[in-house]
Amino acid sequence: MSASAQMSKSIKVDFKEFKLKNGLRVLLVEDHTAWCGVFAFVNGMRGNGDYQITATVALGKKIEDVEAAINEEISRIQREPIADWELAKAKNSSRRSSIQSLQGSLGIATRLSQFAVFYNDPNLINSQLQKIAAVTKEDVQESTSI
Repeated sequence: MSASAQMSKSIKVDFKEFKLKNGLRVLLVEDHTAWCGVFAFVNGMRGNGDYQITATVALGKKIEDVEAAINEEISRIQREPIADWELAKAKNSSRRSSIQSLQGSLGIATRLSQFAVFYNDPNLINSQLQKIAAVTKEDVQESTSI
């Protein structure tokens, strides 16, 4: 797989992570008594990373109920396409995060080394924002089957 394709897959997974977190936040607003917080993230490492979901269960609530709600949200994401506003919000969030990571010389050095080691192309630092902008709703829907 080319360096560009690998980075695109990484971005798609990030959007999947956002979609999951956003959907769980919606559930959290609707039923705030089941849990105190839900977090989902990709463990950014070389090769296949872990996709982790953690939840803090509210006092007196069952872990099984929270797990069932999380599983239902994952199923919903796989069935339904992402909304336009969700894609725009995810792109803005990813773009902000990418720009913020380049604010200092340490951040730039870290990103350059990651792109060099993970994708064998440190020049990806110059095209990461274009790759974020190019992600489509179909890309996000496809990434849920990973």
